[in-house]
Amino acid sequence: MYISFYNFNPNVAKTNISKPMNKPSVQNSIQALPCDCVSFSGNSVKLENSDDQTFVDILSQEYNLPPEAKKELEKTISDFLKEYEMSSLEGLSDEKYEDSDDEVILHGKLKDIIMSNAEETDEDELSSYLADELIQRIMCGGNYIPQGRAAHSLEDDTISGFFTMDKDKNFYEAIKDSLRLSPFEIYEFKKIVSEFILKENMKSIPELFSGIETAESQAVLMEKLTEKFNLSATVADAVHWEFLMRSDSEKKIGYRPTISRYIQEEDSVKKIVNDYGCASDDSFNYFTFFKVMSEDAKKNGFDSVFEIIKNKDKFEKSKTYAFINNSKLTDEQKSNLIIGLYEAAKDPKAFASQIPKDPEADRFYAGERLLIMADKLAKEFGFDIESESGRIFFEDVQDILCKIYPEHINGGENKSNRQVAHEIIFKYDLSSDSVEEIEKIISECLALDRKAVDKYIVSRMLSEAKDNDI
Repeated sequence: MYISFYNFNPNVAKTNISKPMNKPSVQNSIQALPCDCVSFSGNSVKLENSDDQTFVDILSQEYNLPPEAKKELEKTISDFLKEYEMSSLEGLSDEKYEDSDDEVILHGKLKDIIMSNAEETDEDELSSYLADELIQRIMCGGNYIPQGRAAHSLEDDTISGFFTMDKDKNFYEAIKDSLRLSPFEIYEFKKIVSEFILKENMKSIPELFSGIETAESQAVLMEKLTEKFNLSATVADAVHWEFLMRSDSEKKIGYRPTISRYIQEEDSVKKIVNDYGCASDDSFNYFTFFKVMSEDAKKNGFDSVFEIIKNKDKFEKSKTYAFINNSKLTDEQKSNLIIGLYEAAKDPKAFASQIPKDPEADRFYAGERLLIMADKLAKEFGFDIESESGRIFFEDVQDILCKIYPEHINGGENKSNRQVAHEIIFKYDLSSDSVEEIEKIISECLALDRKAVDKYIVSRMLSEAKDNDI
């Protein structure tokens, strides 16, 4: 069923619409249930279908509705589904409703509730967006990709045809699948992207990711998405690349996403290969191995690349097993690698959660924070870093401070702030009363976000440049 916006346009009169005899007319339905006559008490009627509930949650958030209005939306949809004996709004996609006004009736009721409770809402904008979001919910099947007002506004202003809209749909479906996002999460993802594009006075993903001249804006958006969805550097790079592929597809007829639905497990495979010494063999490339495991997982319909390990018969016939068996690894390395893969297969998410998201950035900012700590400690204990003894303290104390970091940082030993504070006191013969002050300085420096560290770096560079000029 294709639902035209014509059906929802409040300015277009509809006449001679045939309806099943057992269904109320549009006019009677709206008169029978105007917004201000909907009343009920008790807790919110949570909808049984999670996608229907997400649909309501999104409308409530987009229009900043009070809890009472959200309850009205939930009850209105719940009553509608009961009346027409549907389990979810997807039921409206059934062919028997193709020529009916049921979706129009529901649209009108929902619009009235929002109009009565939202502040400064344009009725035409609301009607248009609500129609598109409702259509999206009805037609989605089991893969609801919400639109959101920002994306709707962007498409209204810039859409150049069906193919462009279809490419965006394919893009967001691939992102949802690869990042394992819920319908509400992919809505948030789209909202961040669309609002950013509008803020930059651009018109589309292809415009934002068109080339080097927009690289800075691309980086800002990727930072927002990385922070919001806690992406690892590997996953963030893959998402960025997919944005570029989507942009490049504008010059072509079709677009097929390239991002792997297993991308979040690439770092896990890399860690296992490295931990068991397999990376020392140039012939055993972890990325090629990951791609082979992904092919096996896709072929078998698995949600994880590690699932193949848990099925002995399938594993021994798999490309994964053949890749390991045909490699130049020693028998011990092969056995240890399989054991490592099996351990990760027990709980892939838990295994992945222990891996640093961005080890290179961690090392960089760890080094900068060490400089800040050493600088503050030197000032606290009267060491002049311009003097020889002060420079020695400034450099040597960093070797002790780095022990507070995890082991993927050079010199990291996962020691506590107090342990490190005592080491500093012992080495430099400081007063035992200084422990708390050292701990405080360490804690404050560790709490600095990356922007604060960046600011320190820039200030230090400017200061050094000024000194050199003198």
